[in-house]
Amino acid sequence: MPAPDVTITLNDADSTETVGQGKKVAWKNGTTDRSISINLPDCLAGNPASPVVLAAGVTSSTYNVPPGQATQAYDYTFTVGAGLDTLNGTITVN
Repeated sequence: MPAPDVTITLNDADSTETVGQGKKVAWKNGTTDRSISINLPDCLAGNPASPVVLAAGVTSSTYNVPPGQATQAYDYTFTVGAGLDTLNGTITVN
């Protein structure tokens, strides 16, 4: 698996990150005892299947933000553990 240019660590708070066009991104579950379910943003190449479920401490596969992707904010959601509120994430492509 190619190394990501940006790794977004998710915990119990909303997340924002800037990622350049043509870069690789991955998500890491920053918790020690709960899984995280991520509904991926629309800016990733190939429209990967969602949700992606990560066990505690695990890093996802690497996803590509294609060159030429529109420079704007792309929202996604994630849930930490079972029965907790849905949190929000944003990737701003530049």
